[in-house]
Amino acid sequence: TNLQALSLMALLVGAFLIYNSQSFLVVRRRRQFGILRALGVTRRELVSLVLVEALVLGILGTLVGLAMGTLLAAELLGLVTRTVNDLYHPLAEGGLTPDGLLLAKALVLGVGGSLVAGLVPALEAGRVEPRSAFSRANLEARARSGARTALAAGILLAVAGGLVLLLPLRSLVAGFIGLFMVVIGAALMTPALTYGLALGLGRIPWLRGRPAARLAVRGVAASLSRTGVAAAALMVAVATTVGIGIMVDSFRSSVEQWLGQFLQADYYVSTAVAAGTETGVAMDRELVRAVASVPGVIAVSYVRHLSLETADGSRSIAAFQLNPRAEEGFVFLERLPGADLWRVFNDGDGVFVTESYAWRHGTVAGDAIVLPAAAGDAEFRVLGIYRDYGSDRGRISMSRATYDRHWPGDRAVDGIGVYAGPGFDEQELRSRLAGAEGAGRQLELVANREIREASLAVFDRTFTITEVLRMLAGIIAFIGVFSALLAIQLERTRELGVLKALGILPGQLRGIVLGETALVGSVAGGFAVPVGVVLAVVLIEVINRRSFGWGMAIQLDGGVMISGVTMAIVAALLAGLYPAARMSRIQPAEALRTE
Repeated sequence: TNLQALSLMALLVGAFLIYNSQSFLVVRRRRQFGILRALGVTRRELVSLVLVEALVLGILGTLVGLAMGTLLAAELLGLVTRTVNDLYHPLAEGGLTPDGLLLAKALVLGVGGSLVAGLVPALEAGRVEPRSAFSRANLEARARSGARTALAAGILLAVAGGLVLLLPLRSLVAGFIGLFMVVIGAALMTPALTYGLALGLGRIPWLRGRPAARLAVRGVAASLSRTGVAAAALMVAVATTVGIGIMVDSFRSSVEQWLGQFLQADYYVSTAVAAGTETGVAMDRELVRAVASVPGVIAVSYVRHLSLETADGSRSIAAFQLNPRAEEGFVFLERLPGADLWRVFNDGDGVFVTESYAWRHGTVAGDAIVLPAAAGDAEFRVLGIYRDYGSDRGRISMSRATYDRHWPGDRAVDGIGVYAGPGFDEQELRSRLAGAEGAGRQLELVANREIREASLAVFDRTFTITEVLRMLAGIIAFIGVFSALLAIQLERTRELGVLKALGILPGQLRGIVLGETALVGSVAGGFAVPVGVVLAVVLIEVINRRSFGWGMAIQLDGGVMISGVTMAIVAALLAGLYPAARMSRIQPAEALRTE
């Protein structure tokens, strides 16, 4: 679901490009539209003309996108397969199987997005008056007025999205709707912020003696119909990058901290997972005693994992035999007040549940859970809720003594924790494990450090595909800035020709263009940071919690924010290199030639 949301975010950024392109086509043909209006063409016919163009371009672009998306899916399939193998169960790699319904949805989204993005430029074409068709000032005046309207609409939309996110709902769809409302609201605010910042910078006394810098700043404000949309597209892409980066870093830091707390033993013994299955062959308590008797082993703990079917579905159970050091690994988010927690857990019918279980089932400390025991249904009291990232389904944990009382026929063990002291002989332990292998089982001894490293490696591989989608969103935004700068170049050809005729140097002209792009990138990057932080908070506190039921500590990494701003500025500067070079070579006579 998160990947699907990222794909829709990329489509949203693409919609800004479509809008920019259609607006550019309308502006370039304002003279033609003015002549057509003078000859009697109606507003409705002009609107229809532009919408039909948007439809044709949308169909062509979407068809190319479907082909490229299918090729991209074939490349990404290996990453997804590896994630499923890491987190859930072995999955054989197979060929890509295109889904006709999915392709149809993509076609509708692509073409529909093109029409929606082309609607505003189409209405703009319909409003062209013959006498104002040759005036760009009228267009920019409307752009400034539209930016103020968009600012108000953006604030209202962002506030409404925030209210949707604050509603006490568990719906993931509602969470994504609120998230998109906030992002779109921020995008609508960007043109007005761009214009306001450009005006503010234009009043700085330092710029008075630097005409090229002053022209660059004023050029951003004067071409708001282009620069505003480009800044909005770049802002959305960078905010997505910053938000996901903060979320991933926060998640990784929380998982790493949890692993360091929960994995208290020095070594862990388990059976190798057989091919095509999810678990290995269970061990027995004789093996536990053999492990405990190894020289240098000061304590052991062990666990039994199983799934019980209840009237409300399956429940994952973990029966622990813990020692005091192992008990320190439980980080409680909520606990029953006044209870002797571990005494009731070890000797009574008290249980702990994980954070994700409590979220999915609405459980709080003190509630009762009914499970089908050997002698009939048994009731267990929830003593506490603890943090656990091991299962998004959630888990009920009880002591092994409690488990043995209610399920006396099961003596199996699935994992053994080994606590080593001075003089621990690892080779002696490995040799005893080798002697205990048999009956279809193969025992494994893994160090605490190896489990942490392997777990974090799985985590990093899981989010590789997220990084790919972040990169794609950045590329789309780069194209958006590039197309906007080319549009500005063509629209301002006559103006630049006048500047060349007045003696401005090619280097100064390049400086003007690159100054404009740097300002657009700075505005987009600067605004993207707070929007990205909001996006990260929503992803952590709403999307991830509603998806998996667990929370995490938010880590505001300055490196992620700085890299986001840097990405926006660098992308804008790179996008401006070609337009700057082309503008600097413009010939005054060619630029000033008119019909």
